[in-house]
Amino acid sequence: MSYGLMTSGYNTYTVVTSEGKSLVYVGKATQQTGSGDTYYVQDNYSQYKRYERGGMNCSQIANGSDSPCSYSAFTAYGQFKLFQYGEDFECGSHSWTITLADETAYLTYQINSCDSVPTVFIHSSNINYAGTVISIYNIPSTNNYTLRVLVSFPSGQRSSVASKLSLYCFHTKSATASSGYGMELYDSSGNVAYNTDNNPASVGDILSITAIGGTPSSPTETSSFLSSPPQSASSMSKPAFLSFDWARPVRTWVGSQVTVQDKDNYGCDDDEHYKPKYIQPYVGSGFNIQSNGNARVHVTGLTLSDWGMVSNSTSTGDAMSWNTTPLPINVPIIDGADYD
Repeated sequence: MSYGLMTSGYNTYTVVTSEGKSLVYVGKATQQTGSGDTYYVQDNYSQYKRYERGGMNCSQIANGSDSPCSYSAFTAYGQFKLFQYGEDFECGSHSWTITLADETAYLTYQINSCDSVPTVFIHSSNINYAGTVISIYNIPSTNNYTLRVLVSFPSGQRSSVASKLSLYCFHTKSATASSGYGMELYDSSGNVAYNTDNNPASVGDILSITAIGGTPSSPTETSSFLSSPPQSASSMSKPAFLSFDWARPVRTWVGSQVTVQDKDNYGCDDDEHYKPKYIQPYVGSGFNIQSNGNARVHVTGLTLSDWGMVSNSTSTGDAMSWNTTPLPINVPIIDGADYD
């Protein structure tokens, strides 16, 4: 630096500098519970969808009759049903009821008096609950922001999730010169870059994810923390992880083959083979510290993007395509107790 002041912490990370505004604490976001503020994933997929091999509608065969058809229909909360039937019901039919676990929700929060788009760290008091911010909206003509948070929880524990999460929000404050005791730093334009009256974001540890894989129900990862951090994540009272968009996995489930038949002038004939399938996008959600000190990574399922019947040549299975930001993925961690 040719002039000014910069203080460095662990591994030369900049803590405070006169060359830019510091990230300082503004407060905890508050959950909003009014009408329309809480929306659950499973309630909003299309009720009906039809498609056949090669097209959305049942195709015509040589004698002018319809070939076997497939369709799916909403049946109940968190469920949908797949049907496959022959040209007539007498030519074979099959059905499957797919239940989506009641373990995902969107919650709405608000944080006020932010001078910039808030940076959010999330702490969960229970390892089985997690959340991640998926959108931030500036309420017009205010310094207030609405946060949409995708949360995950044990099946059936929807009403408990909000009480398990704390959202610590930080911003770059538009500070003005003040009087009294303390210290202020000014940038080269004469603007206040830092004021000791404010509480800066203090990162104690960093989670580094170097590999991730596994199944939808049991994701696995290779991760580590800093070797000699200023404050280890396992020793924090309320470890809070930076919330950001780090993964968009996609789950593809394909069931076992079924057989139905066409019908011609002589009755049912010509076996047709199909398999049920659905595709479900996921989002990399929150992080926790396990009792053994290792990290736990959460991924949360969204609304189904596709479902129906597919050709028998499609491989049966239940797999996750792991789409992430470039590895390693580094996640800063603060101790929320420092800001309570």
